[in-house]
Amino acid sequence: MGSLSYATTAAIELAMPRMSKSQSPVSDTRLHRYAFYLHAGLMAANIALGFVESSALSSGNHDLVTGAGIAHIVVGFSVPVVMLGAGAIFSLPNEY
Repeated sequence: MGSLSYATTAAIELAMPRMSKSQSPVSDTRLHRYAFYLHAGLMAANIALGFVESSALSSGNHDLVTGAGIAHIVVGFSVPVVMLGAGAIFSLPNEY
């Protein structure tokens, strides 16, 4: 069910710029879309960091496990912050 929800949200997000009538580069719809792309990049980074951690753990490189683990935590906390910001963008006044 979560995957279906995520795919639906992504499809809506990709259609949003066509729904917007504003040509401003800082419209709420465009800012939301940029945040969505940032979110996608963070998710990809989290996946890559997971593979790096697993590989480092398998090879016994505990220094790399620690460094990649810290980066994984930072990226993991950044993802919901970016998504909350993407949602909060729509509460901005439309005066730009």
